[in-house]
Amino acid sequence: MNKLTIIFLLLSLSAITVDSYYSLPNKYVGFDLNQRRLSSFPPKLSTHTTSVVSSPLDQRPSQTQLDQIYAKLDREILTVAVPAFFSLAADPLASIVDAIFVGRLGAVQQAAMGISISAQYSISKLYNDPLLKTSTSIVAGKTGEELEASVATCIATAIAIGTLQMLLFLFVGGPIMKVMGVGSLSEMRKPALAYLRWRSIGIPAQTVVLVTNGIFRGRGDTRTPFYCTVLGSVVNIVLDPLFIFTFHMGCAG
Repeated sequence: MNKLTIIFLLLSLSAITVDSYYSLPNKYVGFDLNQRRLSSFPPKLSTHTTSVVSSPLDQRPSQTQLDQIYAKLDREILTVAVPAFFSLAADPLASIVDAIFVGRLGAVQQAAMGISISAQYSISKLYNDPLLKTSTSIVAGKTGEELEASVATCIATAIAIGTLQMLLFLFVGGPIMKVMGVGSLSEMRKPALAYLRWRSIGIPAQTVVLVTNGIFRGRGDTRTPFYCTVLGSVVNIVLDPLFIFTFHMGCAG
């Protein structure tokens, strides 16, 4: 694992931790959770310019109670952030294994795979990040029929956007490769197109999985997406040599 990968994983953990902190429900009305100090509890009420009702001191929690509250918050943050961190780490590690296998085919095949991944990510990132964040916020705090409707909307949107991306890469792969600098005479063009088109077939399912991760995350469950991501990465690693070498599919495998 190179230094850039380690830095990326550390930054991901930091971002997830901060995002998880601010997405936690504010269960403790009257506390300033961002500054970790007690705000007016309850707030002062002004009835006349000459009369101010102060908060009774016995309604203000002690410092020990505050410490217990924040310790509980810290545990909740770790419960959400740690599985999400390892879920993010699983995919880059699987990609490293892919690169190792494809590297045995030669520099051309490995370069073709890299160009195809860059082309796909350049377009998919325009949709995937908003989809993930939107699905997380839409389902947060909802229950019953409202939750079911929100989940159905998220999944339907993911299927539609994933299908559009698949069709784009299947039928406009050639011009996309040309924009990426892989012309018709380049020896990378054939393996790059093959990899991009095979990869595009799985984009609808990949987009649904991404949105499903956001849905679980919005419900405060990052363990289920973690288990699914790890399982998918393990299957990918096991099948890599079979498709690449046994079935002679090259980098498209």
